[in-house]
Amino acid sequence: MGPALINNPPETTYQTMPDYPKVYAIVLNYNGRELTLDCLDSLYSMDYPAFSVMVVDNGSSDGTAQAVRAAFPQAEVVENSENLMFAGGNNVGIRRALQGGADYVLLLNNDTVVDMRLAAELIAAMKAHPEAGLACPMIYYYPPKDDGRELIWYAGGVVDFWRGLIAHRGIRQVDDGRYTRPECTGYVTGCGLMASRACLERVGLLDTAYNMYVEDVDLSQRAIIAGYSLLFVPGARMWHKVSATAGGEFSWFKIKNKIRSSLLFFRRYARPWHWLTIPLFVLARGIMFFLFRKKN
Repeated sequence: MGPALINNPPETTYQTMPDYPKVYAIVLNYNGRELTLDCLDSLYSMDYPAFSVMVVDNGSSDGTAQAVRAAFPQAEVVENSENLMFAGGNNVGIRRALQGGADYVLLLNNDTVVDMRLAAELIAAMKAHPEAGLACPMIYYYPPKDDGRELIWYAGGVVDFWRGLIAHRGIRQVDDGRYTRPECTGYVTGCGLMASRACLERVGLLDTAYNMYVEDVDLSQRAIIAGYSLLFVPGARMWHKVSATAGGEFSWFKIKNKIRSSLLFFRRYARPWHWLTIPLFVLARGIMFFLFRKKN
């Protein structure tokens, strides 16, 4: 079964909100200067009136921090002395955002560009459904399509404990208009997620035990265990230059780290009986991936 539809999807938008919750957008960077500048250019085109932007630089050597200060002096730039990876770097930003009075924190990959209504749509959905601790937009492959036939990268997420599977819904499918209403989802992706202050304070930050990948799924699972729902909000949109900093969508570097992190996740949260089937499905997917790589 797919994610349940949220009853009475919100019709409220930022234009009729009685107040504007404070949003901190955090963009993590590691030697991705041009990607980060493009991301910030789209962020500052958003029409939500109460957001701040923070760039967390993970020990880059390409002059990103200086370039951001020159092009976007209104952005806060935090420079880490070393690469703290995804979880560690973002946690630095999240802590500063919460200290700065953030009501919501928006995490964004630097290899993304956002629609002008991204923050407004996410905030509207989360205010209408306060049981939601985390929310995620519709994410398409970059670049935007002139004919409107966008190719989906994320339209919600599925966690299947029997198959040891963590997967995006709708990936590589043309958006045919079937996703129109906010829905509960299995996990939100750290490529672009919004978290409420209350949720972060209750469930904690990203877990640095994950060297790379699946930190977002772990955060999602902890939020579910704490009683929060997770929202997929298709009215909020962004575009992803997929794995631009990890060598490509099917790079060995990415696959190796995803396997390692996925196994850590299932060791933590899967029940003993799930391990009767997890190895079989993981092996089958490994063989299919090997054959795909060999063919291509």
